[in-house]
Amino acid sequence: MKTIVKALFSFLFIPFICSAQEIPSFDLAVNVEDKNITYTIETNIPLPIEVMIALDARGLKPTDYAIGFMERETINQSPMIFTYETKDNYGIENNFLPSGSYDARVSFYPNWGANNGNPLARKIKDKVVGTQIVVLESYGSIGSQKKIDLKQAWGMDVSINDNWELGKFVKNLGNFQELKTKGRNPNIVKTYYFPEADMTFFISKPLNKVLMWRLGKIDKL
Repeated sequence: MKTIVKALFSFLFIPFICSAQEIPSFDLAVNVEDKNITYTIETNIPLPIEVMIALDARGLKPTDYAIGFMERETINQSPMIFTYETKDNYGIENNFLPSGSYDARVSFYPNWGANNGNPLARKIKDKVVGTQIVVLESYGSIGSQKKIDLKQAWGMDVSINDNWELGKFVKNLGNFQELKTKGRNPNIVKTYYFPEADMTFFISKPLNKVLMWRLGKIDKL
């Protein structure tokens, strides 16, 4: 009789022992439709928890500007679904992301992910990550966006009242289009648009100084 009871006791506690030894993980499924991306997340981490959900262009060097997006979210059930527009929130313009391969990712960071959630999740020692490779079919390419980012980074370092040296600007931003300035005397204020950088510069002709720069093609100061 004691043997039967002991065996039954052991059988009842096997699931709890296995559960305690289960490795924390995410099961991530990602679907891209038109300009939206949907993350379906399943996890065995005690809920609720906070996570970072991200989409990052693949193949970037450490010195490249980031291309993608990141959002902080709360997971309070499993599975849980999040849907986003495929827009770049790392940059200034918040444009749709270019075509190419990306790493979709959900990450749980033990140092803060359970601070407002389940105390059991605080016992997890290492970061938990779920990933999937996805392909966006949008416009251009990640490579072309990298070139634009580099040119814009140079252009955004230009300050008001910097000297206007056309040759230097062409060297760093590419060829330009001169636009007719609206709202100002076009003989005094000149407007130059650089398509390769997608930036516009307004110049004081008498002073030969930079008055302002803006992202995009703009003909009104």
